[in-house]
Amino acid sequence: MKTVIRLLAAALTAALLAAAPALAAGELFSFDFENGVPEAWSAGRTFDLDQGKTLGLFNSRNPKTPAATTLRLGGLPAGKPVRLTFDLVLIGSWDSEGELADLFSVISSKGTVLLDLTAFPCKIEGDNEEKPIGNTGLCKVPASSRLLGYWVLPQAIEIAPGEIADGRLELTFKGVTSARKVEFWALDNVRVSLP
Repeated sequence: MKTVIRLLAAALTAALLAAAPALAAGELFSFDFENGVPEAWSAGRTFDLDQGKTLGLFNSRNPKTPAATTLRLGGLPAGKPVRLTFDLVLIGSWDSEGELADLFSVISSKGTVLLDLTAFPCKIEGDNEEKPIGNTGLCKVPASSRLLGYWVLPQAIEIAPGEIADGRLELTFKGVTSARKVEFWALDNVRVSLP
């Protein structure tokens, strides 16, 4: 019986390791969402793009989608800064100025704003959401019957040791959108590493 339990434990460990993305040198955590959403994330949905699965969709004005997601990590080295990198996927024509300006931020559990984006490359021809300019690709979201452009914006943030308490780090990713059917965001390729 002990042999069977050991074999099952070994098989389960091998399966879990095969499902998790491999960590590069210096990498502490890596999330690509191809095999679902790990428990470290507060949001549990993925959205398919032609490049693969992303964490999302998110929209602060649409009651069918969350406005934010929180990443909770433990086991970080004491007294050392970490580097957060991720791909921010913006879907639809995010507004950069005026009273309808949109916003994306990353905030630590201590209230520190680590990233505050207010300018976005999401341009369209006139008012036609189906004619994006300079976009990465097109996608269809459940809230809209139109094809929407999406843009992938790589982000990098250096996080000071003071943001990490007892080896734990909590980060909230939040977008504030002015439209509820044609502006969404998602995350992909989230990495936490030593700088």
